[in-house]
Amino acid sequence: MTPKLIGVILAGGRGSRLDGMDKGLLEIDGRKLIEHCVATIRPQVNTIIISANRNLAVYRQFADIVLPDTPQQRSYSDRVHPDNHQPDHYQSDLSKSDDYPAPEYSGPLSGIISVMRYLEQNQHHGSADLLTVPCDMPLLPSDLAKRLYATRMLHDSGEERVVVAHDGHRVQPLCALLSLSAKSRLESFLATGQRKVLDWVEHIDALIADFSDDPEKFININTQENARRFSDKIKNHVEY
Repeated sequence: MTPKLIGVILAGGRGSRLDGMDKGLLEIDGRKLIEHCVATIRPQVNTIIISANRNLAVYRQFADIVLPDTPQQRSYSDRVHPDNHQPDHYQSDLSKSDDYPAPEYSGPLSGIISVMRYLEQNQHHGSADLLTVPCDMPLLPSDLAKRLYATRMLHDSGEERVVVAHDGHRVQPLCALLSLSAKSRLESFLATGQRKVLDWVEHIDALIADFSDDPEKFININTQENARRFSDKIKNHVEY
């Protein structure tokens, strides 16, 4: 495990290929997709935060912290609960309903900035580095964080540049290592009205980490057919 690394699982998608279903809650071999993702990432990080736009109460079962993926949905000055790090108002509000939809789909970058603002306001985490992953990639490499860090160190210029994975076929921009120092650049990018993750990666000239040795690790589960096709591999990927 890389010291003091925060894992951020992005689960705020629309589930358009699943008839609007919350993708992270899709069941594969008796476990929700988010559970498979958490099991893969947990050994690589110290804390797991899930960013979602609905069903936040359900997601709280699987993470240390759950946040809405739209910054406007909450105040970042909320006091953090000492036992499970959740802001106090989440303890009551989220127990009333499993559904807490965002007013509109804002995209994964909105989820990332939401997490960054939360962490900035709650310095008890003591970490400046985030490992972001989407909730629909349950086969991610067990050394994802290690190899992203290695790429950063190889090109170390003191800038703590953003590093993203490349599976040999395409960039996987949501599989990224970034520091809180990237927050101001991301805010400036979003302020222009842009939302596409690939545009952001190009805008900041992110470093690319090569994962072409095993591209199947980056298979994303966005249809029922994919879920059935990769069920056995997902089941055997990690121990629970």
